[in-house]
Amino acid sequence: MQLHDASKNTKKNASATLQVDPQRCPQDHVCPAMGICPVGALTQVGFAAPQVDDEKCILCGKCVRLCPKGALALK
Repeated sequence: MQLHDASKNTKKNASATLQVDPQRCPQDHVCPAMGICPVGALTQVGFAAPQVDDEKCILCGKCVRLCPKGALALK
């Protein structure tokens, strides 16, 4: 079994980005996706919609799969 090392991961599709849709984000809680991001690419001020650091994001999709509101998307 091979373990995933996020630090060695490379972006598979350089044209893709992680996008946040503030219309879908309830913005009434700490975003749980921040805790699942293996590289700390998501930050949040208060309960606002999370912000993405494109330099850090490795496009793994973990946050996209976690968000029940569909506020995070790889496009």
